[in-house]
Amino acid sequence: MGEGMRAALLTTLAVTALRNARRSGAGLEEQAGLADEAIYAQYGGREYVSTLLLRFEAATGQLFAVDAGSPRLIRLRGLDVETIKFDQQLPLGMFGNTTYVEQSVSLQPGDRMVVISDGVYGARSSAEEQFGEALLESVVRSTRLQPADEAVRTMIRGMLTFREGVDVFDDAVVVCLDWTADQTVEALPPARGDAV
Repeated sequence: MGEGMRAALLTTLAVTALRNARRSGAGLEEQAGLADEAIYAQYGGREYVSTLLLRFEAATGQLFAVDAGSPRLIRLRGLDVETIKFDQQLPLGMFGNTTYVEQSVSLQPGDRMVVISDGVYGARSSAEEQFGEALLESVVRSTRLQPADEAVRTMIRGMLTFREGVDVFDDAVVVCLDWTADQTVEALPPARGDAV
């Protein structure tokens, strides 16, 4: 939350707390809890961080998440676009000592996962119309043949075109993850990867 130096310091604290917890072997729930405590200890609930913590197991195709705020997770499977609904939990640092619960969704090889901030799906045009679900799904679907890096550019361009020159005041974050597993994945030991 916030902007400028204040937001940069808050983000640095959150990322450092999450990274330290992950490196110590903590799961997503504990990572979120430790970051929540660190942010609350510094800001007393006046500042907080909305985030989506993810962990993916390539051997099983399970994606685990802690949804602590406003980012949305969208899955593109073939031509089907679906917003993955997790139980929303409190942003990190809002109250301190918050208990977080990990949730999961099954993926298939070829799935594209897109994390989008409210600065994208909540963007408004000069006519005060919201970007919204239908346009968001259409833009995500249009990227199905693009590599992940180009897909991100396409989605941001789509949002900026919709805004018709209106200044962007909120964050506009898009992260695109493709699972391009092949048959050799089953022979590998389970892999862990965490993302903020």
